[in-house]
Amino acid sequence: MDPSNYVQCPYEPSHSILKTQIQFHLLKDHPNYVGPRKEPCPFNTTHLIDVALLEVPSHIFSVLL
Repeated sequence: MDPSNYVQCPYEPSHSILKTQIQFHLLKDHPNYVGPRKEPCPFNTTHLIDVALLEVPSHIFSVLL
């Protein structure tokens, strides 16, 4: 169980998911999410960006580097 194989769920920080399962997990958790609106990154749909915090431009810039 290598920790580098896991990522944190953007909807529920207490969830630790295998990288290979994150897309399925996001589809399952999304309908239950109550919080700030999140948009998928245009380069990687498993990256969800907090729209309310105006993180979109800074996230996209960080992905491009």
